[in-house]
Amino acid sequence: MLAGTAATVSAQSLGGKDLLIDISPHLWGIDVGVGVKKWHLLPTLDTIFWIYAGGAWDNKGYFRNPDNTPFTGTNVTGLPQDATVAPYYDRLILDWKLGAQQGLVDNPALPQDLLSAFIFLQASTSVPLQSQGANQLLFFSQHSAISGYDVRTSLLMGFDANTEIRDPVTKVFSGYYAEASIELAPNALVDFITPGVDYNRVNLTARYFLPIYAAAPKAKRNVFSLYAGDQIEADYLWGTSIPLSALQLLGGTQTVDGLGGAVRGLESDRYASNLKVVNNFDLRANLHSLFTPDIVPGVLAFLDTGYFNGLPGAPAGSVTSGFVVSTGAGLSLDFLDLGDLVLYSAFLLHGTLVTGGTWTPVSLALSLQF
Repeated sequence: MLAGTAATVSAQSLGGKDLLIDISPHLWGIDVGVGVKKWHLLPTLDTIFWIYAGGAWDNKGYFRNPDNTPFTGTNVTGLPQDATVAPYYDRLILDWKLGAQQGLVDNPALPQDLLSAFIFLQASTSVPLQSQGANQLLFFSQHSAISGYDVRTSLLMGFDANTEIRDPVTKVFSGYYAEASIELAPNALVDFITPGVDYNRVNLTARYFLPIYAAAPKAKRNVFSLYAGDQIEADYLWGTSIPLSALQLLGGTQTVDGLGGAVRGLESDRYASNLKVVNNFDLRANLHSLFTPDIVPGVLAFLDTGYFNGLPGAPAGSVTSGFVVSTGAGLSLDFLDLGDLVLYSAFLLHGTLVTGGTWTPVSLALSLQF
């Protein structure tokens, strides 16, 4: 849930250039990161010490039957046939992260270094909340690795290359960001902190933004601007005891729910698999600013493709791999550079919802997809 080191692009600088504040709002929660770059371990290169803390109440999905077969909406097993089955549950989650980012290659033209290394010790406590009057599938799970609440601690390290910037007037992104990371949570490392957890993760993420057009580029407020962006992410988890909260994420420094969630229009947290690969393509148009230069509405169109493989504990014969493709459009509002409110509608081109449908009329997000 916590944001990551790419916040050096979007974080607000306070107290001169020595203090960075990174705020990531959720519908019912918030993550806050504070970065200090007062010292330079290497000449001309940034050394940033980060501390993050956050918490949220949110609604999650769990799409498994009690016998661990994938839940498709019509194949309920292990529960009374007249039971009210709910593949969703509420959750309270608390996170913290502590670490450092060290620049390795300078880029004098940008506020951030071109190449950096990072290392974080991070922890998460996830507590599912049971509702009355519903048979929530999570609470009937027989898979010990993913049932009940979980506490996990891990070590995250890797490298990133970053030329990404956002124009302060048009709000158009340009440049690229690429990251390679490994997350280590083997039993030998974290058993004294979080007993029973044993997993590792590798993550590769790359994205690129291309400005296409800007009307009145020298104006003091946005008139009309158009740009495209594409992000591809591959995430692989393995281990003998993978917590549900880890399985439901694509990792790295900037986590996202997946596979559902990373692919817009698919139920959040559906296909929580060992291997997840996602490509997001957006075409975004920023419209004339409203009231002040820093309130900018926009429209967007997208095409998402996802692949999943490996559902831990699923019995033989279960469908444990496949592709999902979605497309759609939405409205966005950048508010004072604090975040983006996004409403979108999505249609599944390949794959279906558990209801059997393919259209999600309206979804709300508190940030752009990438």
